[in-house]
Amino acid sequence: MMIIENSFSLGDLVSCISDENDLGRLITGIVIYPGNQLMYICKCGNIESYHYEIELTLKVGIDRSEDLPGMNKNDNLDSDEA
Repeated sequence: MMIIENSFSLGDLVSCISDENDLGRLITGIVIYPGNQLMYICKCGNIESYHYEIELTLKVGIDRSEDLPGMNKNDNLDSDEA
């Protein structure tokens, strides 16, 4: 059995250190090359790109709850205000 240690998992939101705009990318796949070299398949909108671990950092402090109704602490779903 082969065990490969990877820094990121499928579904992780990462950024590429060379991206001046610091756009978030979603890890959608991991490719294993000889010598246990990993490349991560990342999606940013319609664009798919391949990156080594050294190029990526985990995006932290992202709160997606503000995009969902009722998940933001300031939402008042019981109110009749529209």
